[in-house]
Amino acid sequence: MASCMLGQHPDLYSAPELNVFSANRLADFYDRLPPQGTHGLLRTLAQLYTGEQTLESIDTARRWIYRRARWTPEETYQEICRHIAPRRLVDKCTSYTNPQHPMILQRLCAAYPDARYIHLVRHPLAQCRSWLKSPYAIQQLAQLGSIDRSGVVATVDPQFDWLHRNTGIMAFLEGIPGGQQHRILAEDLMAEPASTLQTISRWLDLECSPQILDQMLHPERSPYSRTGPYGAEFGFSPSFLESPNYRHELKPTEALNQPLPWRINGEGFIPEVIDLARQLGYDQ
Repeated sequence: MASCMLGQHPDLYSAPELNVFSANRLADFYDRLPPQGTHGLLRTLAQLYTGEQTLESIDTARRWIYRRARWTPEETYQEICRHIAPRRLVDKCTSYTNPQHPMILQRLCAAYPDARYIHLVRHPLAQCRSWLKSPYAIQQLAQLGSIDRSGVVATVDPQFDWLHRNTGIMAFLEGIPGGQQHRILAEDLMAEPASTLQTISRWLDLECSPQILDQMLHPERSPYSRTGPYGAEFGFSPSFLESPNYRHELKPTEALNQPLPWRINGEGFIPEVIDLARQLGYDQ
């Protein structure tokens, strides 16, 4: 939702998860990603080049990719940025922060040294609950190495992905100038979207009039805020696509030291998760 909010600013363009830097060339795109990982690029190309997202336009997008199979991620990004200019691209890709592939962010940084990075953080308990809603959670978390090996039997545990992912992001951002990075808590954005979006706009050197702010509070107006056609349904999380409207959410802060329902014997977060969460602004 955060990226779609930003994408409603007239000077920005929020795409679904493009994932192009996950492969060395477009020829490898389908081999390196699960089917859902290709949906964002297909929907974006269909929308940009045909003005719609239909079965026919998604086929057009596939042919666009096949004809440019030798293109690098840099070339693909450059073409998309050229097409949306003078707007600036907002790309929210969880695959770029995969802790098992830290060089993706380094390659993105080398291609776009002036890029700006928003580190969007979510409370670890809320993030873990969200992970476990997915029917593919166990398989995906295992592939990401989000495994608790402290017991007799190794078990999948989403808190390790939260820890590894945020640790990796912070390590990467240590090499990024301070003016090119900004951290926000998802809870702050949902509770006080106006002030948070105004802060981000100022950081991006963008105007944020009351009219523009009102546009940004309507992420459901994005052409990508609904399910796409068969074969390219996603690009954003299913929960967002099911309910893309912003709703004021002021939730009480949850304790970091409470028992976790998915852990054996009612254990809580490991100390490393609690320490990092407090460092990021969750002080309960």
